[in-house]
Amino acid sequence: MNRNLRLSLIGQLVEQGAEHLPPRLRDLETRGDAAYSEALGIDAEAPGFGNVVVEEVVEDLLGIELDGALRDELTRCVLSRDNAGFHLAMPGWDGETGDFDVDSLAGIEAAPALRELIIVHAEELSLTPLASLPALERLDAAVPCSDVRALTACRALRACSLASPSAWEPADLSALGALLDAGVAVRVDGAPVDRAWLTERGAAEPVA
Repeated sequence: MNRNLRLSLIGQLVEQGAEHLPPRLRDLETRGDAAYSEALGIDAEAPGFGNVVVEEVVEDLLGIELDGALRDELTRCVLSRDNAGFHLAMPGWDGETGDFDVDSLAGIEAAPALRELIIVHAEELSLTPLASLPALERLDAAVPCSDVRALTACRALRACSLASPSAWEPADLSALGALLDAGVAVRVDGAPVDRAWLTERGAAEPVA
């Protein structure tokens, strides 16, 4: 799993106050909490602290095992620049740059209890890894994503909102049709998708 995705998942648990986080990560103020810094032996008063990535924090957060009861608490994740993991790793970060943008969903299978995934800020992503999320019920992606066909493996999916890519792949249009047939509410660029929408973009008609 890439660094930024893992920081996002751990940060989500910090934000929701997950019961099974290590004690040092509970009830934190997410922008450089003094008690957390002290627990790691970090001098938060040092000149320039918070203006660069604090590697001790990154190492600590990435070292948290997503397993057992903690893994089961991770049912919702928002991939955005406003994430507790990022603000802990770089307390002075203003969220205006892409330093922490997620560029791959590879490894997200480490969070099999995820029911809701919201993607606000990220590089263009392949959705292929989402096929390994058996509990996923809702996907809301505000950035273009490829490999939409992977969503047909998400049997629990009930709602899917996507941003248009530069060009639709025929296989992905067919996948949107399969999602509609399975009763999934599909939206693209905020508008509901139906068979007429798919036909206009060159999707093959379903076999009678």
